[in-house]
Amino acid sequence: VYFHDWYRDESASKGLFLQKATHDIDVINYLLGEEPVNVCAMKSKQIYKGDMPAGLRCSECDKWETCMDSTYNITHVRNDTPRNDYCGFAVDTGNEDSGSMIVKYESGMHVMYSQNFFARKGAARRGARLYGYTGTVEFDFATNEIKIFDHMSDKVTTVRLDDQGSRHGGGDIVLMRNFIHLMQGRTTVSVAPLKDGIRSALVCLQAKAFSESDQFYPVTL
Repeated sequence: VYFHDWYRDESASKGLFLQKATHDIDVINYLLGEEPVNVCAMKSKQIYKGDMPAGLRCSECDKWETCMDSTYNITHVRNDTPRNDYCGFAVDTGNEDSGSMIVKYESGMHVMYSQNFFARKGAARRGARLYGYTGTVEFDFATNEIKIFDHMSDKVTTVRLDDQGSRHGGGDIVLMRNFIHLMQGRTTVSVAPLKDGIRSALVCLQAKAFSESDQFYPVTL
């Protein structure tokens, strides 16, 4: 979707830190309960680039049989659902296809975050791993699993959640219910305050700015 649909216009999408990472930073900020204070980042475009004509669509291209990103092959070979048919390898295809950031928090703790937009199928992962002294907890939205690893024993606990039919893991339902309750005066507390969303977006905008500034120490011999 990020290279075949309107998202591919980077002047509109502002890149994939903002479009995608902001949701994950939301979750991370919530879990940590701390304010992010600094961020550095890097991004690259290694796959979704090329010299095909600007504005080219799969329906107009003679490579529709051999290109694995054509709408035909996405549907009939990869068994996925295409969102649109703009060429992902055209000269006007925007957006990085991978990116990473390191975020520092108030306590000095740091988070390493990476996103990749060409790993898929069985390689797909989306979640986090949080490390502590007595244990590690990880979750994966793709598998609906939470795992707790006990550092003081060999115990591993797996929790499986069944949210089939819900949207965004049930998050949409919670947000809508809370909004209605706010409007009805049944609560005065938002489960997702505007400030939290702005904070996550700012982290991602600053990550984008840093990744385009080339402010790194060179490695030279």
